[in-house]
Amino acid sequence: MSKRAANGSPSKRPPAKRARGVIGAASQADDSARLIASHHAQEHLLGGSTYLSKRSASRNGGGVRSLVDISLHASAAALLEVVQVRQVARDEVVKKFGWDPAKRKAQGNDEDAGELAALREFVEHLPEATANRLFELTLSYSTRDGKSSELDSFRLAKLFLHSNTTTLSLSSLGPTSHLVSKLPDCTALVDLDLSSNTTLSDTMLKGVLPKLVKLERVVFRGCTKLGDATVIALSKATEHRLKDVNLSLTAVTIKGLTSLLSRCSALEVLKLANVQGLNEKAVTKLVDDATAGASSFRHFPLSSLRILKLRSTDLSDSSLGRLLALCALTLTHLDISYTSVKSLDIVTRALGASPEWRLAKLVASGLPLSPATLVGFFEPLANRSKVERDRFRTIKLGAIPSSSNKAPGLTDAVLAKFLPFLEELEGIEKVSFHMNQELGRNREPMTRFMEIVGRRCTVMDLTLPMLQSHHLDGFLPPLDADADDAPLPAPRIVTLVLDKSFLSDDAASAIAECKDLRELHVAETRISIAYTRAQIRPPAPGSVLADAIDSPGAVPTVAAPSTSTPGPIIALDYATFQGSNASGIVNFLGVPFAQPPLGDLRMNIPLAPLNLGPAIIQATARGAECTQQQFTDGFASGVPSSLVDQIEAMPGLESTQSGQEDCLFLNVQYPSNITAGQKLPVLVWIYGGGFEFGSASYDATPLIARSQVIGTPVIVVSMNYRLNAFGFMASKEIEEAGAGNVWLYDQRLALRWIQKYISQFGGDPEKVTLWGESAGSISIALQMVAFDGDLTLPHDSSFNPNVTGAQTPLFRGAFMESGAQLPTGANDHGQEYYDIVAAATNCTGPGSLECIRHAPYNQVVAGMDMTPEVLSYQALRNAWLPRTDGLAIRQEAQLLVEQGKIAPIPFIIGDCDDEGTLFSVASFNITTDAEALAYIQTNYLLGSTDDEIAEMALHYPQDPTQGSPFNTGYRNQLTPQFKRLAAFAGDYAFQAPRRFFLNKVASLGKVKVWSYVYKRGKDIPFLGSFHSSDLSEEFQASTIGGADNEGLDYLINFTVNLNPNSAGNAGIINWPEWTPAVPNLLTFLDRPLGGLLGLSITLDTYRQAAMDYVTVLSRKYPM
Repeated sequence: MSKRAANGSPSKRPPAKRARGVIGAASQADDSARLIASHHAQEHLLGGSTYLSKRSASRNGGGVRSLVDISLHASAAALLEVVQVRQVARDEVVKKFGWDPAKRKAQGNDEDAGELAALREFVEHLPEATANRLFELTLSYSTRDGKSSELDSFRLAKLFLHSNTTTLSLSSLGPTSHLVSKLPDCTALVDLDLSSNTTLSDTMLKGVLPKLVKLERVVFRGCTKLGDATVIALSKATEHRLKDVNLSLTAVTIKGLTSLLSRCSALEVLKLANVQGLNEKAVTKLVDDATAGASSFRHFPLSSLRILKLRSTDLSDSSLGRLLALCALTLTHLDISYTSVKSLDIVTRALGASPEWRLAKLVASGLPLSPATLVGFFEPLANRSKVERDRFRTIKLGAIPSSSNKAPGLTDAVLAKFLPFLEELEGIEKVSFHMNQELGRNREPMTRFMEIVGRRCTVMDLTLPMLQSHHLDGFLPPLDADADDAPLPAPRIVTLVLDKSFLSDDAASAIAECKDLRELHVAETRISIAYTRAQIRPPAPGSVLADAIDSPGAVPTVAAPSTSTPGPIIALDYATFQGSNASGIVNFLGVPFAQPPLGDLRMNIPLAPLNLGPAIIQATARGAECTQQQFTDGFASGVPSSLVDQIEAMPGLESTQSGQEDCLFLNVQYPSNITAGQKLPVLVWIYGGGFEFGSASYDATPLIARSQVIGTPVIVVSMNYRLNAFGFMASKEIEEAGAGNVWLYDQRLALRWIQKYISQFGGDPEKVTLWGESAGSISIALQMVAFDGDLTLPHDSSFNPNVTGAQTPLFRGAFMESGAQLPTGANDHGQEYYDIVAAATNCTGPGSLECIRHAPYNQVVAGMDMTPEVLSYQALRNAWLPRTDGLAIRQEAQLLVEQGKIAPIPFIIGDCDDEGTLFSVASFNITTDAEALAYIQTNYLLGSTDDEIAEMALHYPQDPTQGSPFNTGYRNQLTPQFKRLAAFAGDYAFQAPRRFFLNKVASLGKVKVWSYVYKRGKDIPFLGSFHSSDLSEEFQASTIGGADNEGLDYLINFTVNLNPNSAGNAGIINWPEWTPAVPNLLTFLDRPLGGLLGLSITLDTYRQAAMDYVTVLSRKYPM
């Protein structure tokens, strides 16, 4: 607690000096065995009605899957076998599931009816939570292969929906009309969750809801087709019973809301996030009409409301005031994030006029709040009674934008103004300052905030690019506290988010003071592997801190600096930037190379950055990543949990939605000892991620250090580019607007920036080499054929087609890992995904693209996340792919290669041996020959004939010894078809396009090309030498030294000399060119198979006939 001086302001004593130490033993919170034991004890106590089915939301490793959850999955699969009337030994299945087959025979002659009756009796005696979970799982199994029938749903409904059902969740399961028609059987239903069912319509529900008169809680979130008819039917049926309703992302309008507010007098929770049309005029009409209508039902609208969520709506200050006037006396939770509200004054006035301040939670992220309005909110609250102050528990002020001098965003100066009042709120438990770009630039007031407020919190999100280690000093015990100071309480933090922060190893001591810490998020935060191994693991094995630093979201560096010093200042013609200097490397991070792609620039060609003024901009933290598509665990039940855990641990696959639209930033890193006038070769890294996720988070410090060791220093640049719906949207509307493949223009604009400015950083614009992996490699291959292979187009950074003149090519070489030109179709191949986003944003009909460009960001993201992602059942037939647009990619990409319309530059391209394994796990439920061939025909080769697929089957037989992981015999058979599908998928998307690309370019005889295959890691169960495993050659080489620098050395040599071989690197073998006559492959092998170095030269002739045929069909039937 802060001390107050006579004038009422907090004491001004300087921050205390803090003690730092080595991490001690793991706290009790880290005792995994104790936690697991307590969870299982709770399950036993509750009869198995609870389970640990959800993986931990933290990024430090995932959770524990309980035996109860595993048994429920098995039970769901067995139950579906019974319901689907398949030709199996049904008595054995029934016995295994735990039912007496004699019961169904005793029911009469109708075997099916008797069996279902016996099952229903069993289900009715289950604990309701267990029955609900079993119903949910069984439905998900029935729809997983896309072959579910109305009969299956009808039978399941008869089993699970009965008069004793009080709670029912059908979230994201797309209930059929038959299933919905059975809801009236649940006459006691109190709680109904139908969220995220985009096929659900008013027609399906409006006749059902009047019969569910006992409903108290209803969730329709994400049911984009539900509108007024459903809400009116609901309000008429429930009236004085309904307490909690979630209508977020539905099509409800003022008409339906008026009925709801007029009739439902007991309403306590109302969630309207992403609901369109809540502007000032509409809200005024809603309040007036609802007030008039409620009088006939003898109540006042919203008079019992506790929770109001209005996130991402058109709400204004005055319309918010009208709503608060109805509920200020009872309101405890308010979310007005990303609305059109400009001030908290209306909130302060409405709550301040109440006899008692009840608000416990305020979420106001994304609002242009001024210092005055923040002080105006917290000061009167701090002066309330202790009971009222202690009631306030949560404040979220993420991404507060700077709109003017009066509203500069949430900066250190702004926090300092309201921090004294925040300190008086002793009950505060949760604080989020997520992505306030300028907060933490100075030591104070963040250190003071951590000392007083931070110690009280159980949850904090401090995703702040400016946050540094000394800001966490508030967690440390003071060394120089005054004698009259009360001892500071120990930090209570349970969940701490420090993503994207500029933390060093020094932060670990402060974090270790948080003895109750259970979740620590450090994605894209610099804490070193060296520190982790030396300081944390020996004294605290398995601690939360150690797990977090090793988590897939973290970006640990080999030797992250504990301190950094100010770097040079470089003035460009649009802004002046100051970098940082650490470990002999100069870093300019988060440099904008384009205007923010917002509003009219959403899903549109990017523009060069505007003048940012004379102020020096600190380029010391990486810019925000572009919007990431949410990765969901779509793996079928039965996939080994160790395999699922391994896949989910791969970088970029966190299930947390992240990123933002304003993301077009790049990073420049180079040796600090570069001399004046020196012109170093430039290596440009382009990240992968299936065109759905990824960011320029790669730290090139090890690569640059290695380049200096071998005497050929280089500069490394990494860039962000837009992904998923924001970068790869394709449709007839996109084509008409000339806005296809905006990701390609993002990359070209960054390359144009390099041409214009890299010489000021010591780089040579005439020696630029591109390096990418997966989607990054495919990007480079497409850049080589864009504009028919002209690397000088467009000629200026505004993409003005009228600007002409001689220009230097944007790059002179390419190093590509796992990706060449894909067999994709035109823009209309992406129409179905455009239509999904259009529906989610209520932007259907004429002018839909313009509507989507100005729709609330969260609605666009919600629509995007309804599309399949790259590790889903649809796998490599991504929703978001590069398409032929007629402008940049003027014809089908492989046709351009065939016609020689490709940049004449040398390149290296290679693949991992088992490219397809990672993308075949989601097809776990494909077990027969017929199912495998149908999957190839309907998922990858749409339109192909049965005869063509039959011939394909000859090339990819159901023989595990010929499948992938290759050369592993009968091992790694995840399913009878897994290795077969993995072999096909890897050849289809990676191996065959690579070989086609090499053969066509090498046949022209204009440039030299090299290729490799990566066969290391064959002992990894089921995955083998999987997609992206070759990155370890460049990303991790310098941590182990010696011969393992071979991959890194080849890359550096090629960047400098356009040849991977160099006389100065005696430790690596000569890498011969790839030619059609002698297709040499540098082959990376596990030792001792490849000798001391693990390298050999082999020929690129494996599966020749199979790949030739795959190429023919994939070009005939493009994705």
